[in-house]
Amino acid sequence: MKPKLNISELDKIEIQELAPILAKINNIDVATAEKLMDDIYQYQPFMISVIMGFHFDLLPEEHGEVIKIGMIIWEFFKDKNGIKTKKLTQKQYEKLQKRNIYLLKYLEGEPDMSEQSNITAIDLNKVKSKALLTVVWYRFIEIPTLAKMTYENRGFALIAMKSLIECLDEI
Repeated sequence: MKPKLNISELDKIEIQELAPILAKINNIDVATAEKLMDDIYQYQPFMISVIMGFHFDLLPEEHGEVIKIGMIIWEFFKDKNGIKTKKLTQKQYEKLQKRNIYLLKYLEGEPDMSEQSNITAIDLNKVKSKALLTVVWYRFIEIPTLAKMTYENRGFALIAMKSLIECLDEI
């Protein structure tokens, strides 16, 4: 049996919510970007540390695109889940990041492609914000700077962004 990714009505609504967010971030000016980063810092300081932590590992253009992804994530969540009152913690993030890394390592060792797909679908069906995660993955394929990243850096950034999304889903 082929694995099935469950797309809910909420996922469809969230796709519509993401369109103006993408337009805003794709055309962002410096002043707006600074304001968004200030807001993230004020309400979710650990999120800023994750996003800015890539500064040491990525080329400046790559880091700029990762920052944009962080802004997309923020814009998506900023008015949801009490995100402005409850802080994301390092412990929460590390727990989900370790789980995501463990899953990828497990999948690397799984020789059966059908089983890999099944496990991946099960994991993705647990993500509440599938539309947002899809947008993030799509950017890593379609934005030339991100598509050209080393395999290792791209994987590390994708795991970090997935972990952030899952953390913010939990708030």
